Amino acid sequence: DVIRNLKVTNITTSSVILRWDEQTENIPFFKITWTVDDTNENTTSSTFFCDITGLTAGVNYTFCVTAVIKDNERESERFCISTYTEPDVIRNLSVTNISTSSVFLTWQEPVGNRSFFKLKWTGDKTIGNASEITNTSYNITDLTAGVNYTFCITAVAADNSTEGDASCISQYTKPDVIRNLTVSNVTTSSVFLTWQEPIGKRSLFKVNWTDDKTNGNALETSNTSHHITNLTAGVNYMICVTAVTKENLKESEPFCISKYTVPDMIRNLTVTNITTSSVFLTWQEPIGNRSFFKLLWTGDKTIRNTSEITSTSHHITNLTAGANYTFCVTAVTTDNLGESKPFCISKYTVPNMIRNLIVTNITTSSVILTWQEPVGNRSFFKLLWTGDKTIRNASEMTNTSHHITNLTAGVNYTFCVTAVTADNLGESELFCISNYTVPNMIRNLIVTNITTSSVILTWQEPVGNRSFFKLLWTGDKTIRNASEITNTSHHITNLTAGVNYTFCVTAVTADNLGESEPFCISKYTVPNMIRNLIVTNITTSSVILTWQEPVGNRSFFKLLWTGDKTIRNASEITNTSHHITNLTAGVNYTFCVTAVTADNLGESEPFCISKYTVPNTIRNLTVTNITTSSVFLTWQEPVGNRSFFKLHWSGDETIGNATEITNNSYNITNLTAGVNYTFCITAVAADHSTEGDASCISQYTKPDVIRNLTVSEVTTSSVFLSWDEPIGKRSFFKLKWTDDKMNRNVTETSNTSYNIINLIPGVNYTFCINAVAADYLTNGETFCVSQYTKPDMIRNITVSNVSTSSVFLTWHEPTGKRSFFKLHWTDDKMNGNVTETSNTSFNITDLIPGVIYKFCITAVAADNSTKGETFCISQYTMPNMIRNLTVTNITTSSVILTWQEPVGNRSFFKLHWTGDKTNRNASEITNTSYDITGLTAGVNYTFCITAVAADHSTEGDTFCTSKYTKPNVIGNLIVSEVTTSSVFLSWNEPIGKRSFFKVKWTDKTKETSNTSHNVTDLIPGVNYTFCITAVAADNSTEGNTICISQYAKPNMIMSLKASEVTSSSVFLTWQEPSGNISFFKINWNEEKRMSKTTTNTSYHITDLKPGVNYTFCITAVALDLSTEGGPICISQYTKIVDAVPGLGVIVGSVVAVICFLFIIPLIFFYSRRQTQKQCPDIPVHNLSNLALRIEDYEEYFKRKHADSNCGFAEEYEELKSVGKAQSKDAAEAIENKAKNRYTNVLPCE
Repeated sequence: DVIRNLKVTNITTSSVILRWDEQTENIPFFKITWTVDDTNENTTSSTFFCDITGLTAGVNYTFCVTAVIKDNERESERFCISTYTEPDVIRNLSVTNISTSSVFLTWQEPVGNRSFFKLKWTGDKTIGNASEITNTSYNITDLTAGVNYTFCITAVAADNSTEGDASCISQYTKPDVIRNLTVSNVTTSSVFLTWQEPIGKRSLFKVNWTDDKTNGNALETSNTSHHITNLTAGVNYMICVTAVTKENLKESEPFCISKYTVPDMIRNLTVTNITTSSVFLTWQEPIGNRSFFKLLWTGDKTIRNTSEITSTSHHITNLTAGANYTFCVTAVTTDNLGESKPFCISKYTVPNMIRNLIVTNITTSSVILTWQEPVGNRSFFKLLWTGDKTIRNASEMTNTSHHITNLTAGVNYTFCVTAVTADNLGESELFCISNYTVPNMIRNLIVTNITTSSVILTWQEPVGNRSFFKLLWTGDKTIRNASEITNTSHHITNLTAGVNYTFCVTAVTADNLGESEPFCISKYTVPNMIRNLIVTNITTSSVILTWQEPVGNRSFFKLLWTGDKTIRNASEITNTSHHITNLTAGVNYTFCVTAVTADNLGESEPFCISKYTVPNTIRNLTVTNITTSSVFLTWQEPVGNRSFFKLHWSGDETIGNATEITNNSYNITNLTAGVNYTFCITAVAADHSTEGDASCISQYTKPDVIRNLTVSEVTTSSVFLSWDEPIGKRSFFKLKWTDDKMNRNVTETSNTSYNIINLIPGVNYTFCINAVAADYLTNGETFCVSQYTKPDMIRNITVSNVSTSSVFLTWHEPTGKRSFFKLHWTDDKMNGNVTETSNTSFNITDLIPGVIYKFCITAVAADNSTKGETFCISQYTMPNMIRNLTVTNITTSSVILTWQEPVGNRSFFKLHWTGDKTNRNASEITNTSYDITGLTAGVNYTFCITAVAADHSTEGDTFCTSKYTKPNVIGNLIVSEVTTSSVFLSWNEPIGKRSFFKVKWTDKTKETSNTSHNVTDLIPGVNYTFCITAVAADNSTEGNTICISQYAKPNMIMSLKASEVTSSSVFLTWQEPSGNISFFKINWNEEKRMSKTTTNTSYHITDLKPGVNYTFCITAVALDLSTEGGPICISQYTKIVDAVPGLGVIVGSVVAVICFLFIIPLIFFYSRRQTQKQCPDIPVHNLSNLALRIEDYEEYFKRKHADSNCGFAEEYEELKSVGKAQSKDAAEAIENKAKNRYTNVLPCE
């Protein structure tokens, strides 16, 4: 014990000072050695201290001191001590990404070594810490806005106590934005600002305001309000308030608000150029700014205004002559909110009236002419118009407007109006005006030949005239035109790929003023292919794909990859890169990227590339069967795929390789004894170039050791060691024993036994002996033995973090000492596992889900035989999630759930479902299927199933799926309003819910959300079957279908004629109606109603009475023998039979004279009923209006309705006298065609 109290002082980053007690003996000098990372350094000192420099920062050094006695031939035993040098200070500490509540610190590693960093920050009376940071950056959150923080970072050595100098930096967090900035008390030259303090701290506020010419002003204030003066009237000011820290180091985001000052009143309003119908107002600009003026005038019991006048004058027309008007002008700001005080003036207009013929409401086939009364009197107006090679008149109009119809689209018409006196002799000069009618819209615009840069447009000519076409297309933020196109097609080029273009074509008149409604269509151009697809950052389970945008536009990318017998995709990627994860290691994948337009229809050609993923690192590389010249390596396959393994080893100045090993074990021979070898194994993919990370392990070959080291005569303070000589030779033995607080050594003993005394009871001692060669340097393998006093039992074992395959055990240290713990667990089938740990916690993995395990822990001494009492606890692992949950047998009120058992064990399942605002459960299901009833039709239900362990509390993860129940069938489907081309369907809502209905007939399907639908475009007389199905909100789940059949009404017959008329018969002929019919029904009235049926288009009616006017009505009947079309009627007299030859002529002459004298007043009434004798055509009558009192209408209706509506049929026939040349513009308009009940019966104007 020559060296005593060895201490290390003055520790810096590169030096330490060693000190030990002075000795009374005569010691010439001391040897000092230190080691780090297998490197030995030494020096000597003749004093009792030594200053060692040139060390590396943050490194653990072991310093040993030996005294050299007398003649340099003998040395004392070494005394050693270990310590870390201080880590160096970190470099380049900087603060970035400064926000109101966080900062991001970055720094560079210190020179030398370190284990981790300690971070501390202070500010706002708070102290924050983040210990054991291993990275060189850290994001600090939850800071207070506007506070000056000081951040200090210290590097710490691996002993968790040796710290370097701190590197500090100060930084303000950004102040928060102010709140609730408001502007009040707005005048022509000032505003008053108020706001609330920001969250956090601030020093002062900066107030900035700029006008519309970016003239700026700024000031600082510590208040939360400010009165801004000296502003210009009517100007829009942008006012911003910013919170600022001390010394103006950091500013918050500005809070801005815009406000106009009130405009000043205008000046010097004057009225000039006063006429009978107009005045001219002028005024001077107000002081300051304004956006426009509002003008208001009152007089002649009217109030009128003209808004947004930008000049300082205005011509007011359409005034009443001789009226007193008050004119008021107000200046207004751009936001239409700020108005000045009005400036008003009053004036009379000059008496007299003007004449103004104008054309309004111009459409494709009509205009409305309006004009003012002329000066003086007039009786009526004559109207003449010319155009489209026609001249037309409308005479004797008393109104000052006229609606002209039946014009041709796109034609230039000249309209002339003349005032005429009451004697119809005096006419005024013509007042004429010309105007084009609006061209009709083009028809059937289609887009074809779509490429990446061009399309071809084609369309049909509009109905009517036109001069040329205007073509406009928009897309890719551009608007382009192709004007004066005379053809009905156009090839558009130079478009951008992948862009949605809208193409609009308009027909234009020759004056370039009249344009039709545009016909527009939208189409995407085809996207271009992406460019330069590359694969980077290839790992065992992921790659990063990057590529360049295609030329032109695109909405998103579709990504598809294949490999390992799988096809996967990631759709709607908007970036030009994608990180693909969950790949299998060592597999060759092909990645394809396609650009797609926003309508999801246009796709570019795919760009593909193939790459192998990196094979995984092998697992559990172990060395066994170690001899003095060989080892046996074994390892487990890496996760994923591989082709073969590369093996490399080095040691004893030799390097060995074994390539393309396909097995997972290898026996290496011909090694040198006692040498440290490093063995590295790498998995290689099938391309022979992609290699995974190497897994390495180092191992010495065995040297010779002593034999049969035994500990005997163990007492509380001594042991007796004895051993056998090692095979071979040795010079002496080194003996070392250690407890937990000290090291002691006995060297140069030549005996094979030694008695050690003065030991401490209850402590684990390790006794190590190695043979030393004669060179005093070569040591054989150490042979050690340990002896413990019995340890105590552990305390407070707990189980946490329970998953499907692992649990986390924690417990308290036993009283006293221990070496490690033996952990033993068994499942419900008594399958056991044992492991050892030196920690008071352990994460047990690779367990079976849903199984009860018994975990037992025993404290063990270092000799592996001295054990404490065992402490045990039981716990279930979480069951696994169920698999393949499917929903089948879906009805309106029930579903059947089926699923597969989870991997591992379970006791039962918990089932929970939600939908239709209800939550329900079915607990303790033991089967893997369940029939759920009592559901609501058409509702989206979510079904969730959880596996539960036998303890009724440990549950696995939940597996959920959603499905709609079938909607219910509709009720009360009825058909009404049956016409020749349409029927009206109505029905009741189904019980439960639905999204919409599908209405099907023949080969057509329509969708509607209503409970009724008008079906049009039917063929007359055809039997249709209409089927209605309720559909759920997923657009796929449909309820049962309800169907109904109905015939459309047959069309009316055409060209009904009566011929071959005799005194007792007539012959009727007619044409087949369009559509289908079964037969015809013929009705006529005699003393009683007569009816016949026929399948022909003619019928000979006999047994009639002579001289009687018969009305014959024919109706087409459908195949159901009940659905009838509208009747067509004709009236005809049968011939009169003469009793005496020639008597008819005489009687006829007499009757004619009598009729001429007495029946003239009755001609008007008879003209409505009678036809000329023996005329087969329908007679022409003059129509007259029939005025009815409302109380008489019911009787009138019954009279006309009698005999199959014969009265109405007669009135209907009388309409033929009007002719077909009447105007039907409204009925034939495109927007009204669907409203016409019949296609061949139209209303006229």
